[in-house]
Parts: sequence; C-alpha cells; structure tokens
Amino acid sequence: MALMSTNKSRWDAIWNIENEYWFQDAGLRQEIIEIVSNLCKPGSIILDVGCGKGEYLQCINSNGYDAFGLDVSHKALIFCQSKKVICASADYLPIPDGSVDLILAILTIEHIKEDKPVFREFSRILRSKGFIVMMVPRTYSLAGIYITIIEPIRKKIRRVLTSSRSVYDLLSVHRTFTRGDISSWATYSNLNILCVNYFFASVYSRNLMIRLLGFLLKKLKLFCVSDEILVVMSKDQGTTEYYNG
Repeated sequence: MALMSTNKSRWDAIWNIENEYWFQDAGLRQEIIEIVSNLCKPGSIILDVGCGKGEYLQCINSNGYDAFGLDVSHKALIFCQSKKVICASADYLPIPDGSVDLILAILTIEHIKEDKPVFREFSRILRSKGFIVMMVPRTYSLAGIYITIIEPIRKKIRRVLTSSRSVYDLLSVHRTFTRGDISSWATYSNLNILCVNYFFASVYSRNLMIRLLGFLLKKLKLFCVSDEILVVMSKDQGTTEYYNG
C-alpha cells in the first residue's frame, strides 16, 4: 500500500484511526503473540510483511523474538517504531533463501494486486518447517459487502465532491478472500495449510456496544459476520492444527 504523505500530522491521524479499529487493539496483538509463541521459540527470525508503523514489530521484539519489518512505502517506514525495516515490495523480497522462521502478514495481502508472486517469495525465504501467519478480510461477510460494494461507491462520491484524499482513503482495502483463494495459495507455492479459522473482528473493538454485539453474534454462531480469516501455513508436511481461534 503506497501511502502518499510524509506529513507527520497525517500519519498521526492514521495512527489514531488504526487505534480505533479492532485489528490494532492490544487484544489482537496479544492473540498474535500467542500464536507465534506456539510456533516458534524466542530468538526465531520473524518477518512482518506490511509492517507500516511497526506496532506488531514492537510487540514481537519485546517478547524475545528477532523480528524485522518490510513495507512498500519508505514514507511509512519513516515513522516506524522499529528501525529494523526494509523498504521493498512483497512480490520481490531482498531476503536470502531459507532465512526466515516465520512470516507475519496481518491484513496485508488484500492490498496487493497479484498474490501468486508474493506466496512464491514467502515459500522461498522460509526455512524448512517455517510458518506463515496471516489474516485477510473474508468475502462472505458483512465486512466483505462493505469492502466490495459500499466502499467503492463511497470513494466515487468523495471524488465527485472533493479532489482531496482523506486518511481513510490511505487505509482502503482492495480485495477480499475465500477458503478457495487460500487453497490456491498453498497449491502454487508448495505450502501446507495448518489452520483456517474465521475471526470475529468486533470482539476487539474499542467501542463497547460493538464489542458486546460481537460477543453476542459469536455466541449465536452467526459466522456470516466473522469478517476476517486467520490462516497458518507451513513448509512442513504435517497437518497439525496449531491454533483454534
């Protein structure tokens, strides 16, 4: 996701927006750390693809891992919380073969137009028995409807009314995914799917009413509202399910 401004006030605005979204909340970051700790020992080398301002990098490194980040926007990395970062595209990683224990890609793949080269690169740089932990927006969900139908209409209306771009435009999601997409990633990159789980985003919202609604819908098992898919892949041939969210 190429972000267009190095103005600190705009990046501070993006930071504030992200902090209002469930996926930047400390609750989810702790979930991710637990998943990582089940897969890798402290000291393992972890790559955070699409690291942005480095929220996950900071959290992972504080738990004893050797994590570094990558983002396509050098302007984003100016404000990254970690200095162990690379400015590069995910479809051409300047990283040696078999050098990474775990790749983290939390809400990143949806910003990339061609995903095949990305997963081939992921497979290339992973060590034997290395892992990929990622989260992507789900097509058949309320969020999927918003992303594929409502959001494009909102953008068109905004372009008609004003020529300026808001910070929300910089955070736009471009694609959503299904289990079929995930299976195809594994097939053409020679990776193994260990876990695919639907994730209820709203239970991590900072808004109490949304959080309560999320818990209610989860209890009722209305899976159509689970708007993210959590995926764990590996180069290992095993089929153990490492995480149940």
